[in-house]
Amino acid sequence: MSNCLYEATLQAVENVCNCTPKNYLELVEGYEICEGNGKKCMRKIIAEMGDRRTIQDAGIKKVIF
Repeated sequence: MSNCLYEATLQAVENVCNCTPKNYLELVEGYEICEGNGKKCMRKIIAEMGDRRTIQDAGIKKVIF
């Protein structure tokens, strides 16, 4: 379940902040590393980890828990 929570949070960072954490840049295309305001946005979303309950897969929204 923790992997699902993390994936939902990572997708929220990408969609809301329009960036990706430094560690995941090689896995995700089309996003810059979260810096400045993006990093601030990312930290806020990570602090709320567990609040998001959906993951997008191939453009299809899936409720996972």
